[in-house]
Amino acid sequence: MEYILIFVFGMVLASFVNASMYRYENGYTLNAFVFKPSSCEKCNIQLKWYELIPVVSYVLFKGKHKDCGYGIPIYYSISEFLLGLTFVLYYYFNISLEIYVITLMLFSFVISDIWYKSIPATLTNIFLIISVLLNIFVGPFDIYVYIFWFSILGLIFLISRFKEVFGLGDGMVLVMTGIYFTPLISSLSYLLNFIYISGGILSVLLIFGLVKRKEYVPLIPLIYISFVVSTILEALSISIFSLMGIY
Repeated sequence: MEYILIFVFGMVLASFVNASMYRYENGYTLNAFVFKPSSCEKCNIQLKWYELIPVVSYVLFKGKHKDCGYGIPIYYSISEFLLGLTFVLYYYFNISLEIYVITLMLFSFVISDIWYKSIPATLTNIFLIISVLLNIFVGPFDIYVYIFWFSILGLIFLISRFKEVFGLGDGMVLVMTGIYFTPLISSLSYLLNFIYISGGILSVLLIFGLVKRKEYVPLIPLIYISFVVSTILEALSISIFSLMGIY
């Protein structure tokens, strides 16, 4: 039962974050951001409660608004399902609470990077501050990991001076997630996972013509996937080693 509750909680959070980022990116006033009921993007008719159930409403109404037939992007339902599943896996492996926070903040950046091709600077700065504070006061803090990741950031900055293949903002997000992988070998594993996962996904997208060379490719979703996968793989490895009496 608890896994079902965690799954539903994750989906509800995803739905809330998606709606919040949509309102933020579309310049809602503070009053409208907080109090305006959700409505259809096309006909502006207020949505009923049963149209707002994560994933379920999308399936029941076949991905369309019941009044005007507007097609709802499937991204919302997929992201809701995946965040719910992620939280279930985190709970199963007893992942620490700060990782939930970092994952949720990363998740909020994904929709901005996909739909709007940018991340709001204000939100990025808030993420950086929260990430560092959580890491220092809650853990795990490792000075050698910080030296490693800020060296990577410096390298990204130098490369970007000659050829922009990796935005400095994306680099900062990668670094602020990387500091949670300790000891240093875990950080190296995370970096390699990011390289392999990004390379694999981008190769598939290029092969099937879903993106073109020199076309903007959002990197935050790749960082998000790498962070979640690396977190779960690390927890799985620790569980296996513990059973073997090694860890």
